[in-house]
This record gives sequence, C-alpha cells and structure tokens, in this order.
Amino acid sequence: MEQHLFETIARAYGTPAYLFDLDALTSRLQYIRELLGNTAELCYAMKANPFLVKPMLPLVEHFEVCSPGEFAICENVQIPANRIVLSGVYKAEQDISKAFATHHHHMIYTVESQEQFHLLANVTKESLKPVKILFRLSSGNQFGMDEDTIVQLISKLPQYPALQLYGIQYYSGTQKKKFTFIEKELNELDAVCHRLQQLIHHPIPVLEYGPGLYVSYFEPEEAEQEKTLLLQLRQKLQQMTFGGKIILEVGRFMVAACGYYLTSVVDIKRTGDQNYCIVDGGIHHMNYYGQNMGM
Repeated sequence: MEQHLFETIARAYGTPAYLFDLDALTSRLQYIRELLGNTAELCYAMKANPFLVKPMLPLVEHFEVCSPGEFAICENVQIPANRIVLSGVYKAEQDISKAFATHHHHMIYTVESQEQFHLLANVTKESLKPVKILFRLSSGNQFGMDEDTIVQLISKLPQYPALQLYGIQYYSGTQKKKFTFIEKELNELDAVCHRLQQLIHHPIPVLEYGPGLYVSYFEPEEAEQEKTLLLQLRQKLQQMTFGGKIILEVGRFMVAACGYYLTSVVDIKRTGDQNYCIVDGGIHHMNYYGQNMGM
C-alpha cells in the first residue's frame, strides 16, 4: 500500500489508527485455498480480529467463537448458526442456555472438560434433534481433556441421546515455523482418531485442527517458505488415514499480513547516548508475547 495513502488516512482520522485491506484479505484467502486444495475446510478463529467476521463470511466455512462478546458480534452481523463453533475453555451455563435457546441444534459445541459435557447435556436434553459436539483433545496443557477422559465421555453418550459425537478438536499453540511440529501432531491425531473409531465401531465425522502456522510480524517472511509450508501441510493431510472431514482452525495466519497500524511521532529526544522516538500509539498494540502470557 502506498505511503501517501497512510498519510492521508492519518490526517483524516488521526492516530493511532488501524487500517485493514479487504482486497488483500480476499487475495490472501484465495492464495491459502489454492495451495491447500480441497484437503480441508477453513475455520476463522475470530479472536485474531473480531471485526473481520462479516468480511470473512464468504471466505471461510466456519467461525470459532470463544466468548459471549465474540458470540454477540456474530449475532450482530448475522453469521448463520450452522457456521459457528462455540468453543472456549470456560462456558457459563447462562451463556450456553442463551445460545441454545436461540439457535438450538444448529451450532457446533466444543467440550473441554467433564463439567462442560454434563452442562451441555443438561442444557440440550430437550432437543428433538442431535446436538453436534467436538471433544477437545489436550496437548498436555490446561486446555481440553486427555484421551482416556474423552473415551469415558464417549461411552456415556448413549445416556444422552441429544448429544452427537461430531469429532475431535485439537490446538496446541501458535508460531510453528517448522513443519516437523505440525507433522508430528497430525500423526498423533491420526492415531487417536483410529483408536477411537475402533472403540465406537463408527467413523468420526470431523477433525478440527489448529496448525498454529507461523506469522512474521517484524521481519519480512519469505513467500517461498510460506508456500512450502502450506504445500507440506496439504501433502500431509492427503496422506492421513483419517477419512472424515478436516477443518483447519486458523486466525492470525489468515489476516495478519493484511492490516496496517498507523502511529505518529509526537516527540524526539536524546538521553545520554540513546535516541528516543515517542509515538502516540503504545508498543502493547503490536507486541505478541505468546506463551509468556498464556495466550
């Protein structure tokens, strides 16, 4: 984008300001889909930028929602309920009840604990149609459940006819630059799905996987490296024995390269032998601390 446009926007609207290029977003999604082929559907983790939900509507199949606020944004822009994955490590009963009362069985619900399982079973017990649930498999942290716990809950499903096993959800973290990490996780998920299918004697319809693809914020990323990573992911998805639908949950990798943060210099000074440039937008608007902040 041209420098003069940044200056025009800064003068017209003031700074700090955030500018998003929707044409670049469309091109970005087309590029990702072209490289992935038909190996997977795409789910936008809207926490990456909640205000892009409406523009993303024609570009992805699903939206991952992790809070009542995010859910309200989806409702305000009229995202179809059957495209929402209601996720989140914490789900309050009143929020689940409200969502179900409005949208019934149309949404997909994740289960991250035994408590969430029983809460969802209680809220949906009067449903006349099956409610789709994704069991979140933990990567060894506080999110999701281990495989044994998921097996126990699956064995209880006959007691709750309103609940339907829709699939497995897995997300271990972000900023994975090396494909070896993603490949290892997909091998493990392939094996887990195989074991579960043998146990229940029925195919698992969906595997929702968050690959945590690397985003370069402060250094230019080689386009060829990114292309290679996506092609490796495509090949690995094609090689998996899992026969159900694969949904890739992606957030910042989709949108980070399409936005611009504008700030103005308000003061320049020198203290000792160090020069300082003071701007009207804080560094906290840009820094990403990742796992150091439990994000």
